Amino acid sequence: MKIMKKLKKSNGITHVDFLIVGTGNIALRHVKNIRGNYKNKKIAICKRTNTELNKEFYDLVDYLTNDIEYIKPSNNKSISIICSPAPMHIN
Repeated sequence: MKIMKKLKKSNGITHVDFLIVGTGNIALRHVKNIRGNYKNKKIAICKRTNTELNKEFYDLVDYLTNDIEYIKPSNNKSISIICSPAPMHIN
């Protein structure tokens, strides 16, 4: 499974303004802050575990994936935020 939520395909690649890796409380806080300040920006979440996703993410993010190979920056100002547990950062 590659993209788990709505996807606008462009040669299989999705271009986003913000990529959040992780789905915990810190990730949710970052998503809320981003959405509050940038309402029209595309936000993707990379979720790599089988834990249940907080329902708030579905209202706030545009894309949900478990494979970041299909997520690319939309421009040179795109940002990735790593919110996974520290031992999982490299994975």
